Amino acid sequence: MRISEGSLKNNPLVLAILTALFFSGWPVVTRFAGLPPIWVSITVCAGTLCTILLSAAYNGTDTTPATTMLAVGFLGGLLNGVGMITYSILVSNKE
Repeated sequence: MRISEGSLKNNPLVLAILTALFFSGWPVVTRFAGLPPIWVSITVCAGTLCTILLSAAYNGTDTTPATTMLAVGFLGGLLNGVGMITYSILVSNKE
């Protein structure tokens, strides 16, 4: 069953719980790895990219976004990258 066709899309409580679980889980897991901050960012982003590509391949898409939409999305990704690096510094702090 595709996410877009199932009950997950229509149930905000389930989505909120899953979001909280996974967004709070990655810092805990990566802290135990003992990686330096930049490697935390790289490995988490690589894992994220793999997950998103698998989801896109499974769910598919029937339209191509406009160039402006892609540019704004890319800008959001740049902002997320900076936030990821700064947050990784906090997560990697052994104190």
